[in-house]
Amino acid sequence: MTKKILVLTGGGDCPGLNAVIRGIAKRARKEKDWEVYGSIEAFNGVFKEPQEIIKLTSKRTAGIHVKGGTILKTTNKDNPINYPFVKNFQITF
Repeated sequence: MTKKILVLTGGGDCPGLNAVIRGIAKRARKEKDWEVYGSIEAFNGVFKEPQEIIKLTSKRTAGIHVKGGTILKTTNKDNPINYPFVKNFQITF
């Protein structure tokens, strides 16, 4: 069974986020049974329609550790606690 990780970068940019994203994806690939996904603009990518979730492949994460900011974009405009509760919520991968 493949395990999945969803990475969200919310709250504002910081210089090392791309390195963290790359590190998570690189480590997960070594485990063989893990897949890593990223949500565009943090919780917005999950809760708003259409969902914006991308697979963080080696091609997509190569060389990003030297770039500032985050390839996933970020937002600090919404509060995830304010999103409505949806029973049996599904994330589309």
